[in-house]
Amino acid sequence: MAVICISRELAANGEETARELTKINGYRFIEREFIESRMLEKKIEPQDIRHFDEHKPGPLSLMPERRLRFLQILKEIILDEASKGNCIILGRGAGAILRGIPGIVSVRLIAPHDVRIHRIKLAHKCDERTAEHQIRQSDHDRRGFLKYFFDLNWQDGDIYDLTVNTASLNPAGTALLIDKYRELTVSSADEKLGIQRMRDRKIEAAVITEIIYTRKIRVQGFSAVMDKGRLILNGVASSREEAREAEAAVRGIEGVEALDNQIAVLPHATAS
Repeated sequence: MAVICISRELAANGEETARELTKINGYRFIEREFIESRMLEKKIEPQDIRHFDEHKPGPLSLMPERRLRFLQILKEIILDEASKGNCIILGRGAGAILRGIPGIVSVRLIAPHDVRIHRIKLAHKCDERTAEHQIRQSDHDRRGFLKYFFDLNWQDGDIYDLTVNTASLNPAGTALLIDKYRELTVSSADEKLGIQRMRDRKIEAAVITEIIYTRKIRVQGFSAVMDKGRLILNGVASSREEAREAEAAVRGIEGVEALDNQIAVLPHATAS
C-alpha cells in the first residue's frame, strides 16, 4: 500500500518512468489529466488550474481566495488518492503534501543539461534554442510552484528519498531501480501507519474545504485535527450559530467516531 511521488525535470523521463512503474508493481498512475478532472468536479475554474498548476502564480496571486482554494483542493485530492494506497503520483507537489508520512517514497528524476536538450530536440523536432527555452521555462515554473505553495527548494536533495540521474538509464531501468528502493525501504508497518495517517489528513482536508470554502463559515484561524477517530475543531467564531453550523457541517463524515468542537465564540471576530 505504498505511494510513490515523482518530481521530475523536463526531459528526465518522468511520465515514461511512471508508466513503466505501473507495469512492474501494478500501482495506479495519478497523472495531470486525472487531477485536473477532479479539480473541475470540485468547481475549480479552468483558468485557475492553468494559472496555478505547477506554476509560480503571477497577477492572480493578488486574489488570495482563489490561490488558497486551489491549494486546499489540490491537497484534498492528493490525500484522497494517496489514502487508497498503491499509487504513483507525478508532480503536483505530491511529495510536499505527503512529506513525513510513513510509506511514502519521494523520488526526483534529473538529467544533465545536454541530455535534456538532446531529448527535447528529438521529441519535438525543434532546434537547440527552442529546447533551451522550454527547459528554462519549465524549471522556472516548477521551482516557483514548490517555493510559492510549499516554501520548499525544488533542487534540495534533502526533501527527496531518492534522486536518480536518468542520463544512462531508460525509463524501464529507472522504474526497476525505484521499485527496488521501495521494496527495500518501505515495511508493511510503514504502509499500514501511512495509510491511517493519510486517511486522517484526508478527513482534515475535507473538513477545511467544506467549512471554509464550500459553506464559507467565518471561523478565524480554523483548524481540524483527527486524533484516533476523534475530530477536533478549533478556531474563533463571532457567534454561537457559526460554531454550531461548523459542527453540523462535519457530522456524519466517514471515519469520524467522535467530534470535539473547541471553536471559541468571540463577538465581532472576523475570519482571516
